[in-house]
Amino acid sequence: MEKRVFSVLVIDDEQDVLKSIQYCLRSSGLKLTMTSDPKKGIELARTIEPDVILCDAAMPDLSGSQVISMLKEDAATARIPAVLMTAVAEAHMFSHVPWTGFLSKPFSAKELREAIVSAAKTAVPKSDEQIA
Repeated sequence: MEKRVFSVLVIDDEQDVLKSIQYCLRSSGLKLTMTSDPKKGIELARTIEPDVILCDAAMPDLSGSQVISMLKEDAATARIPAVLMTAVAEAHMFSHVPWTGFLSKPFSAKELREAIVSAAKTAVPKSDEQIA
């Protein structure tokens, strides 16, 4: 049986943040998929079904709050843990958002990895991954 690679979808409109995350996780063995477009991020979440989603709170068109809420309302993506990332607010300001984890920017590589691991521990398995 082939070992499945753990995947993370990153949605952030700042190219510098995407590059920073890629750099921080370069030797982690994770499969990273990144986009700066929140609408494309929703499509990618449905298509690739990542293990964890990292989503920026403040983006044009759709906010991270809206993206995560939409993903949690969709049966195809509801099970995927989502970490909300922001540089401008505290976690309590996003208590209405169904996020799994919260990451304040700027963050260290260690904090990033810890947020991913913590979120992954809350994941609900896909129905075909459940043990009978």
